[in-house]
Amino acid sequence: MKNILLLIGTTFIFIHVSAQTIKGSDTAKVIWISPVIYGTSKPDTSTTEDPNEVYMSVERDPMFPGGEKKLKLFIDKKLKSFYKTDTMSVKGRVIITFVVEKDGRLTNMVVLRSPNRAYSDEALRLIHKSPKWEPGLIRNLPVRTQYNLPINFTNSEK
Repeated sequence: MKNILLLIGTTFIFIHVSAQTIKGSDTAKVIWISPVIYGTSKPDTSTTEDPNEVYMSVERDPMFPGGEKKLKLFIDKKLKSFYKTDTMSVKGRVIITFVVEKDGRLTNMVVLRSPNRAYSDEALRLIHKSPKWEPGLIRNLPVRTQYNLPINFTNSEK
């Protein structure tokens, strides 16, 4: 029989190991391991969630007020004025990323990809004019969430 002492934090764990030979066999043994815990340990504070952490994946994604259909209508409406002044006939997609804050504000807007500067500027202008979103949720609590939004420029007015 062996007794092993492990020290983890402020908790003492004694592991009692015993072995017994099975009758009728010279080599087969059954081993029992039974931990016995003494003392108390403090909770691990290193895994406590940071209230300012920005999440990439959440239980419920942030949402434009009214859902995806309303977001598409908002984008189309705001882009009509841009198409009237746009002299380029370039079709393309701008991918913009931003953080939806706990209160629904949009911050940290960055263009990830764009065919040209004019489309980047227009995508940023459009997102700045966006109303507050419904924030992402984890355990039904609002959290800061990173969101990527593709905006297609097709210029169907011309």
